[in-house]
Formats: sequence, structure tokens, C-alpha cells
Amino acid sequence: MARASVATSSTSVCQKTSSVPSGNCRCFAGDMARPLIILDRDGVVNHDSPLYVRSAEAWTPIDGAIEAIATMCRAGYDVVIATNQAGVAKGLIPVAELDQMHRKLEALVDAAGGQIARIYDCRHHPDHGCGCRKPQPGMLLKACLDFDQRPEAVCFVGDALTDMVAAARAGCQPVLVLTGKGQATQALAEFDPTIPVLGSLAEVPGWLARRGDATQRCPDIRTDGLRSCTPPPAPQ
Repeated sequence: MARASVATSSTSVCQKTSSVPSGNCRCFAGDMARPLIILDRDGVVNHDSPLYVRSAEAWTPIDGAIEAIATMCRAGYDVVIATNQAGVAKGLIPVAELDQMHRKLEALVDAAGGQIARIYDCRHHPDHGCGCRKPQPGMLLKACLDFDQRPEAVCFVGDALTDMVAAARAGCQPVLVLTGKGQATQALAEFDPTIPVLGSLAEVPGWLARRGDATQRCPDIRTDGLRSCTPPPAPQ
């Protein structure tokens, strides 16, 4: 299976559109032919840290996450990552170290029989005001554009309220997992309780199978930016 590789162009990989600015939103190229699911990284795929995950050695997957990605690949999905990595702009994470973390993720998924189709990471400082850093929808819209998908046909799995808002702003289906910041997010007054909630990424493949029609649209978009959708039955 071909490994994804980082683009080396001197221009931004995430080209400017009406919604996505140029800058430090970088991505790793892969195949583009199947249904799409987008995952947050820290707190969803790997264990998070309040002081940032700063090295490949410190980057450790959450139980069942790698196998879940491989299962989704076998089920016909392109799996991509969309992650805020402001630690780069803050000087806390060397670019080479971030790339090594992503190589580690790719290698683990490859070994499990899957493939990360693409990785989008926004390396801007929170004060930069970019359109790609979540809760802005830029990375999600760029992924939908790159993979020729309508946003309403795409789920975005995250653990933070910023993930849920980014999904809603992009027109994607938000899905909350209770790993990482997930439990704290679910307890927030701003959280829409009709958003599907799963224990971890390990439960997502089964949820997708029960959900069935990947193009089902959830029409109610609340004025606060959080989508209101009827979830499938919770896992038993």
C-alpha cells in the first residue's frame, strides 16, 4: 500500500478558496475515490496533553483507535485527519517532530491494514485569525473539496466543542467521542444533546454501519452553529 507523503511545494498545500486561506494548513496526499470521514487527532486518535503532544515518542494511540481506522478503510471509507497544531507557531513543537508523529500514525494504520488518506494540520497561532483553525471550517471544507464530497455526506469525529462547531459551520455531521475532552464537552451547556455521542473512536465503524445512508442530510442547523441530528441507536 502506497504511503502518504508530505507535499514539498513552496506554496501552501491548502490552496486559497472562498473559505480556506493559504498559510500553514498542510496536508499529506493520498487516494481520492471513496466515501469520506474526517477525524480530529488529539483526544480522538491519540492521547492528548494539556501541554501539547510534542514528540513522536510521546504520541500514543488510544486503545482501539488504529484498528477502527483500518476497519473504516476496509468498509470503503477514505479516512482523513484534521487537527489544530498551534504548538508549531508557539515554538513548542518542531515541524520535523510533528511530521514524525504523522509518520508514526501512518505506519501504525498501514500495519493494521488501513491507510490515512490525508492529514490536514493547521499550524497557525490562535491569534492569527486564519480560516483553517477549528472552530473555523476551513480544513473540513478543504477535505470535502479535495475528495469531491458534499459536506452533508461527511461525518467529522471530534472530542471538543470547537470540533462540533467546525463541523456545523462546514455543513458536516458532528460526532462526539468521550475520549480526550469529550466528557467535559458533553457536559457544557452549549453542547447540543442531539449530536451523536460515542464512547471512543472504536465505536465509530459500527455506528457508521448502523447509520446506513452516508448521504443522509440532517437539515436542522441551529443558530448557534451546532447541528441537530437524530442519531442512530446507541451501541449496546
